[in-house]
Amino acid sequence: GPDGTLYVAAGSELVVLEQDTLRQKQSYQAGERKFTSSPVVFDYKGKPLIAAATNDGRIHLFDSASLGVLDKSPVYSGAGYAAGALASWQDAGGTRWVLAPGSGGVATWKVVDRNGSPALEPGWVSRKLVSPLTPAIINGVVFALSGGTPAARK
Repeated sequence: GPDGTLYVAAGSELVVLEQDTLRQKQSYQAGERKFTSSPVVFDYKGKPLIAAATNDGRIHLFDSASLGVLDKSPVYSGAGYAAGALASWQDAGGTRWVLAPGSGGVATWKVVDRNGSPALEPGWVSRKLVSPLTPAIINGVVFALSGGTPAARK
């Protein structure tokens, strides 16, 4: 986080650790779901938020101060797909985006205000990719990468 706080997702737990001591400050239990991505921390209107993917194919959006769940995305990926990592960027118009590789391509969400609280709104989805990797954003251009090769045709 911007203040040096560490956010770690392991198994079904998202943990907040102090910078110097690595002492646990807070934690969130996802129940039977397991986190499949490292958390991504980003600024939204002057407030640090956290996003992380779970094995039910959803992105969870957290308030970094309380570790409360602000929103969950619709299912974007097949159950059990391990996203590995998410990406985020703010475009030239000020819109904050969260991107995730899924079982069929890269999916995006806009972070928006919904009833006074940050929420995830579905954005665009890339064309179908084989084993998509975490997207890279350079100068506002999203590079969606494939980590696999197409299956042999029969």
